[in-house]
Amino acid sequence: AWKRAFDLPRLPSTTVQYRPYQSMKFVLLGLIHTFYLNALALLPAGELRSCYHHSMLKAGHCYGPFDPVANIIINTIWYNSVSPPTKKLKLDMISTNSLLRIEARSFYGLVSFLCASGKKLYEAMRFLLITDCTLGKSAAPFSNPLAHFGDQDKICHAFRAAGVAAWHPDPVAQAEFISSCSYPFSSPTITA
Repeated sequence: AWKRAFDLPRLPSTTVQYRPYQSMKFVLLGLIHTFYLNALALLPAGELRSCYHHSMLKAGHCYGPFDPVANIIINTIWYNSVSPPTKKLKLDMISTNSLLRIEARSFYGLVSFLCASGKKLYEAMRFLLITDCTLGKSAAPFSNPLAHFGDQDKICHAFRAAGVAAWHPDPVAQAEFISSCSYPFSSPTITA
C-alpha cells in the first residue's frame, strides 16, 4: 500500500490549499465556552442569577474593551438594566444549545469587530487565539486594535458591526455603550 501511495503522481502544492479556519473556529468556540462558564459562576446566586440568564442569552456577548469574562458580565448587566425581562423566570440552569448559540454569536462579533478594524479573516482569528479573545490586548506581531484604532467613531462603528454580526437586539445602543467605556491600554497596577 505504501509503495502504491508513493507511486501516485505528485500534485503541485498550489492545487490544494490548507485552510485552518474550521479548526481555529472550533478552538476559539471552546475558549469562548470557558469564558461563559466562568461568567455564570461569577453571577450572583439565587433569584438574582435567574434574572440575568435571559439577558446573558440575548446580549451577554464576550466582546468589548475588557477581558471576555468581564465583557460578558458587563454586557449582561447593561442589557438587563436597559431592557429588563417582562416576566420573572425561575431558572436553575441554561441549556447547552442556548449557551452554544450565544457563544457562536460572540465569536462572530469578535471576528466582525476585527475585520471592521482592517484585519483579514485569518489574521483576525489568529489574533483572537494569541490574545485569548481580548480586544484591548496587544500581542506580537499584532497591535492593540483599540489603542491604535484612532477615531472614537471608528471604534463605535466596529462595535456596531460586531453587534449586527452577533445578532444583538440593539446593536447601536450597545456600540455606543461599549465605545463609551474606558479602555485598559496597559495592565493596571494594584497596590495594597
